[in-house]
Parts: sequence; C-alpha cells; structure tokens
Amino acid sequence: MLTPKDLTPLVDRIQKLLERSRFAKVTAHSKNITPHSLFFALQGARRHGMEFLSEAVRAGAGAIITDHNPPHNPQSSSEIPIEHWGSLAQPAHGIAASLIRGRPSSKLKMIGVTGTSGKTTVTHRIFHALNGLGISCALLGTNGGKFKGQFWNTTNTTPDPDWIQEWLSEVYRLGATHVVMEVSSHGLQQHRVTGIEWDSVAFLN
Repeated sequence: MLTPKDLTPLVDRIQKLLERSRFAKVTAHSKNITPHSLFFALQGARRHGMEFLSEAVRAGAGAIITDHNPPHNPQSSSEIPIEHWGSLAQPAHGIAASLIRGRPSSKLKMIGVTGTSGKTTVTHRIFHALNGLGISCALLGTNGGKFKGQFWNTTNTTPDPDWIQEWLSEVYRLGATHVVMEVSSHGLQQHRVTGIEWDSVAFLN
C-alpha cells in the first residue's frame, strides 16, 4: 500500500524521469503508443502489458515501466530500457499521467465521492447545486463525463489515469473551475486516481 511518506519520493522520481527523457506521452495501452512514449506495462483485467512488448517496440516506445520482472528478451530489451518498479509501477502511472499534462487537477477544485452506494446520486446533486450557483462544475462518473452540454462516454465509473487526466485538461480548457467525481473501489485499488490533487472528499456508508 502506498503511504503518504512514499508519495513525495515517488513524485520526485517520476518528475526527474520525465524531465530527463522528455517523453512525448504516457500510456498504459499498447494501441496508444506513439514514438517516444513512456509505456506502463501493467497487469490488466485479462492480460499483462508485458505481453505487448513487441508492439511497444515497433510503435517506438521510449521506455517501459512494469510491475513485473520483464521476460528475458535481449532483442527487445536492448532497443528500449525496461525498468521494474514493482508495486510502485501502478501508482507511478497515475502520477506520470498527471505530471506530463501539467497537473490539471491542481488548477481545479476537485471533489471526490466514494463509498458502497449513493455515489451517482450525491455527485449529481453536487454538480447541479454548484452549477445552479453559477459555478462552472464538470461531472465524471457512472454515466460518463458532463460539462456545459457536452458528454463523454466512459467504460468504467472511474476510468484509467490517462483518460481522467486528459479529460481534466479538456474541461479546464473549456472553462471548468470545479470537478465532482465518483471514485469506485476499483479505481482506488488500481490507483486510477493517484495523481489527482483533491480539495474535498466524501465517503458514503
């Protein structure tokens, strides 16, 4: 488990890596790799990211960070560096996704709502209340993303870090000042929201 005292050195480590290598983007999806991407090869729901090592090399990944020891593959490993970060790889992905986009959550008032049930109802009420007061609030959760009549489809209540950070950047660009988000237990366990700088959080029980 990532503790608060682990967070600062991890952020510093990632920041130095991004500054040193100047990656074009960060992704955990092999299909989204472009030349000089930082690819996080992590355990997915069905397959592990290291199964897509050859695809990552062909797509031009600049480096790979993984949570498992990479298989012995001299040809692939000689082309791009592979670093084994163990249990820190997953939270590192969320932090890197935020840093490479300029920490969009730091420019917004972030409200997170988690718990067993009631997340959708509570986030919608907060969303409507704030907008009713003239505050530009965006919403992200089970029913997707919403801001100023625009809608974004999602496959999970709490999407992956790449999607979340890109969306936060987009709604900030569109004029949002506040964001209210549903945060699922899976989202917390899989560090999908690690890297978000929260202002307020609520736990429903």
